[in-house]
Amino acid sequence: MKLVRACPSKLSKRELEDLYFALFDSNVDLKRTINSQNEKIKQLSTKVQRLSATQKTSLGKDERDCCSGGKAVIREQKEIIAELKRSNDRLSERIRILNMRLCSAKQFLGRNSARCNRSCLGASASVKNASTDALNTSVKKSASHLLTTATSLDFIEK
Repeated sequence: MKLVRACPSKLSKRELEDLYFALFDSNVDLKRTINSQNEKIKQLSTKVQRLSATQKTSLGKDERDCCSGGKAVIREQKEIIAELKRSNDRLSERIRILNMRLCSAKQFLGRNSARCNRSCLGASASVKNASTDALNTSVKKSASHLLTTATSLDFIEK
């Protein structure tokens, strides 16, 4: 039946009853569809909640594993850094001791005592400079030794 707005006073009692029952039936049908759709919405929302909860727990476990794995890597790296710092301190101390021995040996031999005193006094302030000074002097000596050896060989060949 076609639902059209009509003035109730112009309609007969039978037409009004038919209109009422048609509206009542359509209202009942709409209520049924609304209820069924609400049930489907509840079911689907429950499924979504379950899926999101399982994803959160699985992601939560992965994140915890990831975070714990990352924390383990960070902890290992901190231990390695601490170990390297200790090793660096030991090596710096060894360089300082070797520089002191070198200076005392030079003083004993009587060579470059002024320079040796300067490097021995500065060793505690700058271990790297003192060690590079010692390396540079040994490199210069070996280079000059090679030059004298090469020139002496030139004289021998001539």
